[in-house]
Amino acid sequence: MKLKDYIWDIYTIAKRYNAQTDVAMDMFVANLNQKADKYQGANVDYEKLGAEWRAMTLKEQGVEKAAFNRITKAYLVPLSKAWRAKDRKAFDSVIASIDGRKEDK
Repeated sequence: MKLKDYIWDIYTIAKRYNAQTDVAMDMFVANLNQKADKYQGANVDYEKLGAEWRAMTLKEQGVEKAAFNRITKAYLVPLSKAWRAKDRKAFDSVIASIDGRKEDK
């Protein structure tokens, strides 16, 4: 699984808990590890995604966390603009434009 595919959901958690995106990402990961919606806001199947996450090695999980942080920093302006406008299509377009770029690795 790729955390970048859930940035909208992580932004939702960040908004709900008034948290920075890196902290909200940790909250999202905690939900994955617990197969529960302890930190609410995301609209995902934590049981299914959690199984995928827990099947990854710690190294793979670390790579995903680092990629998430690179992406949210490198694309802060367009992601934030789309988020504030509640424009999911524009938000997803920014994410789609990242595929294969160095930030995605």
